[in-house]
Amino acid sequence: MKATEVVNAVARVFSPEKAFRIFDDEQITLDIINLSKVADTPKELKRIMGRVIGKEGKTREALEKSQQAPNVSVYGQDCFSTIGYIDQVQTVRTAIEMLAEGAKHACGLQFSLKENGKN
Repeated sequence: MKATEVVNAVARVFSPEKAFRIFDDEQITLDIINLSKVADTPKELKRIMGRVIGKEGKTREALEKSQQAPNVSVYGQDCFSTIGYIDQVQTVRTAIEMLAEGAKHACGLQFSLKENGKN
């Protein structure tokens, strides 16, 4: 199972070094978030992906920093992937889903920071 996650991580543009982190600890995992079902049209999907990525990747970067280490990758035109501890990737997933559903950026990032404070 872990080997499959590593292969999927590399296939989703993570460097081998980042993907091999999955072998380091049983609690480190790969999470794949497909947003294609959230949008009704390709134009809407592009808008949602842009919201989650943010201008010059700043929202994606802020999500990574708020959880202190998970790696967030954009794959194709409809997927985000995260490598990190289970609680970290669940928090990033929730924040991405909040942003995809239209929550303000501050709300999604504040949620992520609040959850990090619980860890």
